[in-house]
Amino acid sequence: MNEKKLFDQATVDTNRRSVLKGACAGMLTTPLLSQMLAMTTTRAALAAEPQSDFKALVCLFLFGGNDSHNMLAPMEPSEFADYQTVRTNIALPEVELQPNLIFGSSNPASPQFGRRFAFHPSLPKVTDLYRSGSLAVVGNVGTLVQPLTIAQYESNQYPKPVGLFSHSSHQRNWQTAMPQSRDALSGWAGRMAEILSDTANSNPALSINYSIDGENLMLTGDQLVPFVLNRGSGARLMDGYGGNSVLDRILTRATDSITSATYANLLQQSYAQTKDRAIDGAIEYNLRVNEIELATQFPSTGLGQEFERAAKTIAAQAALGQSRQLFFIGDGNWDNHQNLLTTQQRNLEEVDDALKAFHDAVIELGCQGQVTTFLASDFARTLTSNGRGSDHAWGGNMLVMGPGAVNGGEIYGEYPITLATGGPLDIGRGRLLPTVSTDQYYGELASWFGVSGSSVEMEQILPNVRNFWDGTNQPIGFMA
Repeated sequence: MNEKKLFDQATVDTNRRSVLKGACAGMLTTPLLSQMLAMTTTRAALAAEPQSDFKALVCLFLFGGNDSHNMLAPMEPSEFADYQTVRTNIALPEVELQPNLIFGSSNPASPQFGRRFAFHPSLPKVTDLYRSGSLAVVGNVGTLVQPLTIAQYESNQYPKPVGLFSHSSHQRNWQTAMPQSRDALSGWAGRMAEILSDTANSNPALSINYSIDGENLMLTGDQLVPFVLNRGSGARLMDGYGGNSVLDRILTRATDSITSATYANLLQQSYAQTKDRAIDGAIEYNLRVNEIELATQFPSTGLGQEFERAAKTIAAQAALGQSRQLFFIGDGNWDNHQNLLTTQQRNLEEVDDALKAFHDAVIELGCQGQVTTFLASDFARTLTSNGRGSDHAWGGNMLVMGPGAVNGGEIYGEYPITLATGGPLDIGRGRLLPTVSTDQYYGELASWFGVSGSSVEMEQILPNVRNFWDGTNQPIGFMA
């Protein structure tokens, strides 16, 4: 008899939602829960103690450079007039922006106090998340070595990020948080994971850094490498390993023989141990994660599936023995030198759907206050049009989402008071000099994640951080 038919489906579905809602809330070890998991084929072996202080950071990296001043446009009459003038044929119509109208800040000390803005027409769900307090904006963020004025930038006597306006350089700079160098071999999140892993990870077969976009520098430490996941199938074993065919069994036996042997040569021994841990980690990850079911429906897009993979991994955090997890999700096709309006519309629709589904899954799992998703991208785009789209620029606007974790409903940092040509932050062609550094942005996220702002460890993670933040209070204020 099929186990799942012992209860009516409505009861099973209700209990499954209760099970998942406890993933971050401490409901994972009762016998009744274990029975229900078996009956719903959710086989994550939840024998580990729940991690009451669990936290996860999820980076959504938009490769190519997001045109973030169409993602969030100014709506005060004079500011919108400047926006229309400088953007010409790539400005969004006011009538399309009006439904997504928001206020920048209710804080009289904020540069955005009393000012009106609007999210892109393709972001109605993001707009609702902002209005509900689950999402914030950080304005005019970019890579910097130290604070810069336009005069200092033009003098060429002050350190600036290498490779300004280059995709490869800016992607590296964002991921390493060492924009003064092309030689950095580790990422800021990788360095942070190495510092925290001893206390945050009890599982030697797995890293707390999960990439759902292949290898990347951001999650790579000096020794630690990201655990790479396929958005659909999870951790990938070598083709044929563990299979049932004759050849698969031969491959499996040979691999196990190689990885279990003892070698006099240290390089051979290290390789065998690393391979063995990788196989063990992949098997364990898939066992504990792949049959978790969520009530939240994710979009069928690649981006939606990547966020679903992150949500399922978060659901299994106790079983995996991890009180901290970091995720890297990459999305391409943002380098819109042409067809900007149509391509960005489609891209932002996918972002809107994926972020809302992930937000709902976080609530389903009972992880409010424990999961933060943040945006990153090579750079913003020029405010001026090249005739069909926009080109490479610098400072831009970022989204940060986290129900219960983020001080939402506010724009932090500095959204320029005018986007007009020749404005106080315009270094030419509508390229804006950043007024918030990635060190401040990442520093606040790292502080929330558990690294003391005033510590030496923070300086190891972000080597330039003391140029922007002394470690007291919060550098920006968007985290609760």
